[in-house]
Amino acid sequence: MRVNYQSFEFVLKPQENIILPAYKGSTFRGGFGNVFRRIVCALKKNDCKDCLLKEKCIYSYVFETPPPAETKVMKKYTAAPHPFIIEPPVDRKRAYTPNDVIKFNLVLVGRALEYLPYFIYTFNELGGIGIGKGRGKYLLEKVSADSKRIYSSETKVIDPFSKITCAIPFEAICDDCSRKSLLTLEFLTPTRVVRNADLVLDLEFDILIRQLLRRIALLAYFHEGHDTSSIDFKGIIE
Repeated sequence: MRVNYQSFEFVLKPQENIILPAYKGSTFRGGFGNVFRRIVCALKKNDCKDCLLKEKCIYSYVFETPPPAETKVMKKYTAAPHPFIIEPPVDRKRAYTPNDVIKFNLVLVGRALEYLPYFIYTFNELGGIGIGKGRGKYLLEKVSADSKRIYSSETKVIDPFSKITCAIPFEAICDDCSRKSLLTLEFLTPTRVVRNADLVLDLEFDILIRQLLRRIALLAYFHEGHDTSSIDFKGIIE
């Protein structure tokens, strides 16, 4: 099984003072969602669930991600894993001036790679509206992939970029599970894990790995078209 993705670095140049919270992920995600919907939503409905265009709408696919009617998995759920991840700056700096830059990463998975221009345009528009306390404005200065600039505020042209292909051999994950070693995980951003509709407070190893494997499989299913319904997650964990 193969999953295509790419990580893009966005560089923002404040045009005035910007005040952000210590954790900036919610600010970028919320601002992006509001502007993205305003740009691409055709019918301007308040609820995507009742929209006639929801299965063909870019906003619905990216930000709401409802499982299609013919899905084999997550039939009882209203939303599948989204095909994008915003990785905010991990520092806790809050005040930015025009002498600073703000960097964050955007990861797109599978079919969402086709919609990179929408992400760039949306974050560019968000800069004119402003973010944070007082709505400080910024300029989207450039976007890079694999350390290569693919967009700049000067040209406003998106250059071609390569995809990263990740091969995931689920059937061979535990071919050799006899070796034991110590693994330490450091969570850099807030993490929320739900199991059986309950919030997990004591995150044990098997729960974490099960959730990670399931998330990868769902991304492959919904955004790459792979049939993952037969994967034996329990067998892999055990």
